Amino acid sequence: MRKRGIRDIKTFTNITDRRRARTPHGAYLEIASLALHKHRLMKEHQAAEVRNAAIEDQIREMDRKVVALHTFVQDPKSFVLGPPRTPAAREPTEGPENKPANPAIREQELRY
Repeated sequence: MRKRGIRDIKTFTNITDRRRARTPHGAYLEIASLALHKHRLMKEHQAAEVRNAAIEDQIREMDRKVVALHTFVQDPKSFVLGPPRTPAAREPTEGPENKPANPAIREQELRY
């Protein structure tokens, strides 16, 4: 038995009144309905893009911490903690020319 979700709820949302498309007035109603649905979907899409950007920021931060911890594990004596970062500070765009040799990491970030 499969799990049931929100798509399994029976509603009249997808039922099209065939009389609408037969008259110009009905066609305008259908166009308006489609425009509203498109608007809702566009808002949902924009919210998803914002959420995806936040997730990507978190993943980049995790990768930065992993690199710092690997550096510490490989050579603990030469590892130096950098200055505390401000929340507004952004890292430069990724690339081999912009990648620091020893990324700065705060001591509070190391929870192990």
